[in-house]
Amino acid sequence: MLIASSAASTSYWPRHVSGQLRQTPILGELISWDIVFAPVLFAGSVALAALLLWFPGRLLTLRVLLACAIIFAGTSSARGMVKYWDHSGPLVSGLAPMDCKGKQPTVCMPRATSNHLDAAYRDTKYVLDRLHLVGVEAAPHMVTDTLTGDLTYSNPDPGTWYVDLTKGVKAGDLRYRLAIAAVRFRCTKPDIVIRHTLRLWATTVVGENKRYEDRMHGAPADVVASSDVDKVMTLSGSEQADWYKRRSTEACHREN
Repeated sequence: MLIASSAASTSYWPRHVSGQLRQTPILGELISWDIVFAPVLFAGSVALAALLLWFPGRLLTLRVLLACAIIFAGTSSARGMVKYWDHSGPLVSGLAPMDCKGKQPTVCMPRATSNHLDAAYRDTKYVLDRLHLVGVEAAPHMVTDTLTGDLTYSNPDPGTWYVDLTKGVKAGDLRYRLAIAAVRFRCTKPDIVIRHTLRLWATTVVGENKRYEDRMHGAPADVVASSDVDKVMTLSGSEQADWYKRRSTEACHREN
């Protein structure tokens, strides 16, 4: 009960020191030694202190003090190890063997699903070529599959895109996913209406706007507000590129 209830804590450290694993390792991931060691240290120090008190003998006061010291050292050390972790502990990722194809960009998929690599590469080239025709400088040097770990929001390298390549190929919507990935901002919280407008425009450029509109159906009214995408599509490639850059900048200015 204590281990299960730790997941309801507003602090994350109780779940980590209790051994509550809140995530399942995916392809190419392993549980790190830190995840294992922290609860062992926490529970082990308590168990060792209890064992020390359980043994019969004299010097009870000394044994109590020593037991308290062991508990304090073990539990505080375990808490110190995990106090900066978020809801999930650190996993060792990137262990799955990958197969790659092409240059500028290089498209990579796990070897376990690399029978879809040719299709993923074709769709990637198609989307990038269509965006380049309207002047969008979407030029990742690598597009890699999130099947081995979703690093979309923690990736520090803007030249690497993380896309659900395997899921996209199997679902037949990879071009849609790539168009969404191509719409990037230099801020963490762009204006939501502008983000919707640019995504609608990008999916229209690659012929996936119907899919985007269907998936946005039922979203809040301010998100699905009418846009000027139809008008923009009548402009030349350079004019569309200028519009895209201007709106991308405005989206981040509104964040401030």
